[in-house]
Amino acid sequence: LALMEHRILRHVKHDQKISTMQHHQQEGWLEQWKKTHIYKQIMARSRSDTSNEVVPPMLGASRVAGEEQVDGGSGPLVLVVYGPSDDAWQQLMAKTIGQGIEQAAADGSSAVTYRIQSIDNTTFAQVLQADGIILGASVENANVHHKVQEWINTQWDIEGDLTQKVGSAFVTAGGISAGQESSLLSLLRSMLIFNMIVVGGDTWTEPFGASAITYEGRPYGKAAQGSSKPPLIDSLFLDKARGLGERVAKVVARLTRE
Repeated sequence: LALMEHRILRHVKHDQKISTMQHHQQEGWLEQWKKTHIYKQIMARSRSDTSNEVVPPMLGASRVAGEEQVDGGSGPLVLVVYGPSDDAWQQLMAKTIGQGIEQAAADGSSAVTYRIQSIDNTTFAQVLQADGIILGASVENANVHHKVQEWINTQWDIEGDLTQKVGSAFVTAGGISAGQESSLLSLLRSMLIFNMIVVGGDTWTEPFGASAITYEGRPYGKAAQGSSKPPLIDSLFLDKARGLGERVAKVVARLTRE
């Protein structure tokens, strides 16, 4: 983590496109990030595992923890695919879903491996090879982001056999009533067209998958209008993402055993 912070500050200081004022804003944001409960959880985990580089979800960042595969041996594979590729909130939700998959393995409920990828780096062949896919999209004008829907429409082949694949969804939306539920249902409908086995979250409060509100004011949004710093996602929504990952992992494990 210390190396991570050094890299961030070095990048900020040496990028000639960033002004002195922006430089101070970035350093301030890093300090705020270090005070969050998410950072403290990562610090606790890093004492036993220093293999992953974790980057705070800064606006325009290309990744949170990189596109990664967690090696769990030869177990079933779940793809966590998000879009658009540069969406920091999508990246954070995907990472948290991965934590839920890890939790299912830790308590002995599954031996599922997972891989986090953006839509730009995911092919339909990889979807066919996976046992489950958790697909995420930001909400755009109360609909699934056009890049994610385009990826489904142009890359997925209706002749491909997804009948034994588990499908689930997550979205990030700016407002409380700004299309998150309808976008979740849209993603699930696309999966149902391919005859996937669709599952929702682990409680009645997330029956269609996990969603997060990222902008609209208290109690959920953390950024003031016009702020250049993105909000962290409220723990309420991160818990839903974690629960979604755990449930999908357990369902995939059960189906692949039988």
